[in-house]
Amino acid sequence: SMVLGLDGNPYVAYTDIGPSDSYVADCNNPACTTRTTTTLPDATTTTMVLGSDGFPIILSWASLSEPLKIYKCSNATCSVRSTGTVADTEDSGAFPSMVLGMDSSPVFSYRADTSGDLAVYDCSTPTCSPRIIERLSGPTRIETAIAASQNAFGVASADGVVLARADLYPDALVGGPLAAIVDGPLLLTPSNSLPATVLVEIGRIRPPGKSVHVLGGTAAISEDVTDELESAGYVIVRYAGSNRYATATQVANAIDTLVGPAPVALLASGTNFPDALAASAVGAANFYPVLLTNDDQPVSATTAWLASFSPADVACAGGPACTAYPASTIKLVGSDRYETAALVGEEFFAPTQHVGLASGERFPDALVAAADSFNRGGPLVLTRATQLPSATEQFIDMTSP
Repeated sequence: SMVLGLDGNPYVAYTDIGPSDSYVADCNNPACTTRTTTTLPDATTTTMVLGSDGFPIILSWASLSEPLKIYKCSNATCSVRSTGTVADTEDSGAFPSMVLGMDSSPVFSYRADTSGDLAVYDCSTPTCSPRIIERLSGPTRIETAIAASQNAFGVASADGVVLARADLYPDALVGGPLAAIVDGPLLLTPSNSLPATVLVEIGRIRPPGKSVHVLGGTAAISEDVTDELESAGYVIVRYAGSNRYATATQVANAIDTLVGPAPVALLASGTNFPDALAASAVGAANFYPVLLTNDDQPVSATTAWLASFSPADVACAGGPACTAYPASTIKLVGSDRYETAALVGEEFFAPTQHVGLASGERFPDALVAAADSFNRGGPLVLTRATQLPSATEQFIDMTSP
């Protein structure tokens, strides 16, 4: 089976009858005279389509007694892949055929061997397997942040740590892109004391002598906290403005210093968290700064930053931010916070196998979700506590089927 890749060169899937293995060849030129070949063990007859991400999806038939398998390649050579066994296809005959459905999931047909009937199977995920739900949680917002850090970083594996106050959301939300840039977690602390569990987690992932990036002035994170970190051997880098809006521009300045001018600046309300949360995930994934508005009013610190740095595009997330800055070049406004988050995801993320889901009603556990989404390479959308909003469900079905 053969499909053309996005580069115009073929992918070829074929079977070696001897060892009963199949192979995927990622051709380097149209004639495939040079190629990288990967083995798919115990796969025989194959058919292939190009997934919405530009990588192959391969359907394999082995024998009458075995169900069909789907290999969803995660890179060009298929050396990294997910494998799904398609239930209730043990009676499949040879020579299945496959296309990609409108939802980016496979649809395939095969001959049922016993009855001789044609069977059509419509998958709901790229591997025809149920979605995997991974929950990151703790008894408190601080412990949830630690759980996310432990999930993403091994011992001494982080290049930085970002620390924000746990009781208010603005500093943490603008800190998501900074955490991504310094390749570390976003951890939370009370303003006046550093929990022992947080210090232990910092020590686990970041050896003493390295920097900890602190968001906000001493009213946000007191000197008692930074003194304890310094006593443990860490170097404090503080980003502090006179208010949440000025602190956001300080973080934006740091992003410019660390990675250079961003082509896009993101705007969201600084008086409510949902729109800023969705924007923060985009900022973390792309190293874009997140700047804040005072609900539907412009802010002098934000206006001055935009005038000084002149990004090519300004994307406002949510009605208040777009009202404050009507000249924004990308306007993402939904009927509610859930649709707005979905629109933000659609604008900035391609189809992916990972989608983050956080509360759209309560901010504490959502604070670190944007930074964690960066580690997984996917967008972040919002949900109610007991009901998945239709806009969120549609986005997940479309983006990560």
